[in-house]
Amino acid sequence: MTYGENGKEYFIGETSLKIDDEFVIATILAVVGVLQTMIPNFDELASATASKIYDEIKKNSINT
Repeated sequence: MTYGENGKEYFIGETSLKIDDEFVIATILAVVGVLQTMIPNFDELASATASKIYDEIKKNSINT
């Protein structure tokens, strides 16, 4: 399986891209990795922010 060739299909202009959970996770990890090389402690800052957002989503979710 190749990155971007599995999952729900989306179109950007005439270019198609398939996105699934693994695609999203791989993309997020790649972005964090690159930003970590440019911004000290970026991973810790992003993790803390994501945790707060996650808590708010769970608190306000009707599916909990």
